[in-house]
Amino acid sequence: TWDIQQMEELKDDGLTIGIKTFVPWLEESFARKYEKSLHGVKERFLCIFSLFKVLLNGFIEISDMVKNESSCQPIKQVSDNGIHIIQAIILEYPVCINFNYCEYFLATIRDRMDSLAMCLHALCHAETSSPTHNEKIHSITETLLNALEQLPTYSMELQKRADLAVPLLSFISQHLAMFNYLTEKLSEGLAKMEDQKSLKNKEDLTAAFRCKHLHSKTPALLKHISEVCYILCSAQKGIERQIETPKNMAQLIKSKGKKLLNEDLKVEDYQRMMNYVSLLLKPSSLLSQMHTINIQEFITVVQQMETQKELWEELKNSCITESGVEQIKELDSVELKDYYNVYTKSIEELNSVMDPSLYEDEIASKESIHNYIQELKEYATQIQEFFKASLFKQEMKAFFQRLNQYVTLYTLRDFSVSIILNCTFPS
Repeated sequence: TWDIQQMEELKDDGLTIGIKTFVPWLEESFARKYEKSLHGVKERFLCIFSLFKVLLNGFIEISDMVKNESSCQPIKQVSDNGIHIIQAIILEYPVCINFNYCEYFLATIRDRMDSLAMCLHALCHAETSSPTHNEKIHSITETLLNALEQLPTYSMELQKRADLAVPLLSFISQHLAMFNYLTEKLSEGLAKMEDQKSLKNKEDLTAAFRCKHLHSKTPALLKHISEVCYILCSAQKGIERQIETPKNMAQLIKSKGKKLLNEDLKVEDYQRMMNYVSLLLKPSSLLSQMHTINIQEFITVVQQMETQKELWEELKNSCITESGVEQIKELDSVELKDYYNVYTKSIEELNSVMDPSLYEDEIASKESIHNYIQELKEYATQIQEFFKASLFKQEMKAFFQRLNQYVTLYTLRDFSVSIILNCTFPS
């Protein structure tokens, strides 16, 4: 683990780059570092793309040849379609070849070749009013057909070469995906904080309370509500931390299904687990129902999820958890129950101060009592949003520090350069 002092010492010799710039920098760095190792795969791609270049130039030539002839618009449309197919393939080519790209390219190349073949078949039968154009189009089409016929052979060679490089290609894909996920999470957090800048703080909300003169104990009541809301939000954040790992397990179960679960898992246990998987995939829904769910049953289900060997191994072996920026932890049932009890008691406390009978002695009309309680509820809602935003900011700053430390360690170890991420948090 690197502390802040060590990070500061590295800044003199390191390179500072922005959050959104890091993954492109990393991809370029992978391309340079593994250029020789991936030379064989890249060479096969170059052979394939040289054929795409022939096809692209041919389609462009035909399209330009007939663009001013209104009667030849069908020919132009076919040629333009071929151009769009090839341009899409070219734009997909990454800065650094990786497993995900190779897998996608090889999985889609057959359909794309079929689409190009359909375009060329149409051009083989195309006729214009100009015999010269007809002869030229048919000559170009023959050349393009010859290029297209070579693509399957080159694709098979690419498949064989890529199979030999799977470990390296997978490593690059996994690490690009990991850092893309982590930097995207931070960027989304920054955007959320920017949206939260307009939230009023506790003092402003208290000063803006419209019905403050209706009851003599209003200042003390608002202070009490504020304190309860802070305790409520802190407990909610604690619950969120506890369910982070179960949430990640739920995502794996959803994406990979029963194969990650033990074969001896009983049907009733599986059904109960899937009910909570659905809830865990929507943390906001789970939190909104937290004060009503059976907490012991929830704990039992999560602990059962943790005993699923394949599921737990899959989670432990992910690059994201290996980085230490995000950690997997077994559920602390005692801590979760403590947070749960504080959370539910805080909700009950807030509900109790919204009882109309508490204000009948000082507030005369029922309408005034109703308005007073409505504003208390609004105040409680807004003060919770303020506290949630404050706690979220603290959480994101801690996340950024962990990410920055890992990025510096990772880049120094793998590329002999210390990268310092630059990030400005909204004030």
